[in-house]
Amino acid sequence: MTKIPHLPIKRFPTFEIYARFSPGTLDTITYIRNKYTTKPIYPRDIGICLFKGITKNDVTTKALSDALTTIASSVAPFKVEFLKPFRNKSAEIRKYPASVYYEINNSPFNLLCADFRMFFKKQPSRKFGSPETNRSFKIGITGEVESYEESDKIVKEIREIEKPKPLSFDAFVLASRPNHKLLSELDDEIQEYPFTADEETFKNYIQNITAKRDEHVKRRHEERDRDKKMLK
Repeated sequence: MTKIPHLPIKRFPTFEIYARFSPGTLDTITYIRNKYTTKPIYPRDIGICLFKGITKNDVTTKALSDALTTIASSVAPFKVEFLKPFRNKSAEIRKYPASVYYEINNSPFNLLCADFRMFFKKQPSRKFGSPETNRSFKIGITGEVESYEESDKIVKEIREIEKPKPLSFDAFVLASRPNHKLLSELDDEIQEYPFTADEETFKNYIQNITAKRDEHVKRRHEERDRDKKMLK
């Protein structure tokens, strides 16, 4: 029997959704990074990734553009506090490379992600694929470090310096994979949706999304309890 040669399967092109860093907001982090590395280890520092793995096609391009335009009109530019530097303790167990991050507050990212999840649930899964929510909001500092002991030492050093000023965000970005290019080379691969709401509109939006999320969680718990009773 003739053996059919194995051909590598190319990944379908995908979209990622970011909350974009305002100009200059990463200056302090860049200064800290430069103390520990001499090369650009985060070439695509557009912002904080909210979703990834969204299949890229004509349907999703149009739907995402419409959704991002609508949501961005309800969001005002906002700031997010730094929390603490850390090294993921599970990295050593799972044999991940040692590296250091700065944890940031998850609000309002968690609510923005909740709104996008509600949007994705209404879309045809065969067109959108399986979008993945970011559940860990952090800024990379060092890239790979030689050892876990070294990364722990860096965490201790960073904790002793003044905490950076809050990060500012001013837009959504819809970006295409791959992610190995410099941001300057991605001009044709990113679409920007500036936040245009005032503070009052943004506050009302957050309250509305919080209520919808809480109602969704409550409904899921009720369905789960009902299913358990049916199994008894």
